[in-house]
Amino acid sequence: MTNCGACGRACSLPNAGASCAGGACRIGSCAPGFDNCNGSEADGCEVNLTNSNVNCGRCGTSCPPGTAC
Repeated sequence: MTNCGACGRACSLPNAGASCAGGACRIGSCAPGFDNCNGSEADGCEVNLTNSNVNCGRCGTSCPPGTAC
């Protein structure tokens, strides 16, 4: 999509399939292994769930002390 809310405004979000709704870029879906843990559309799917010790496998799941995701 190349005209989201304005002519020539393309939607592209990190690690996400972007969509356009109501003239704003939105996350359509996250790439495998990524998620939008902070709830902000602006930075896309910002967390890599395979190597985040505070979001291991899913948002909000921390690894036990002394272990790594």
